[in-house]
Amino acid sequence: MMHSLQMFHTDEKALKKIKQKQLWKDAIILFNEWIMRSKTLNQAFENITSGFVNYLSFERCALFAYSSTDQSGFGLYGYQLNNEEIKNINENIDGLPPF
Repeated sequence: MMHSLQMFHTDEKALKKIKQKQLWKDAIILFNEWIMRSKTLNQAFENITSGFVNYLSFERCALFAYSSTDQSGFGLYGYQLNNEEIKNINENIDGLPPF
């Protein structure tokens, strides 16, 4: 009897793991479809950042770009953040410590 319960518990854990993996794959597919709906570059920024929150379980998201000409990073869009503050970020990458 104890062996049967242990087998049941092991099978139950394996099934739960498979379901979690499938949910993750579904979320990625939905996230990709959400991004592909974008009609403009600005809408793509919005969809990428909101997609991280809505489909990939982040609380907030900011999108940044890098300019090799200026060697600087700058804010493009923020979701669940102050978007204007994100857009005002412009940082010379040389001034950042390596990680």
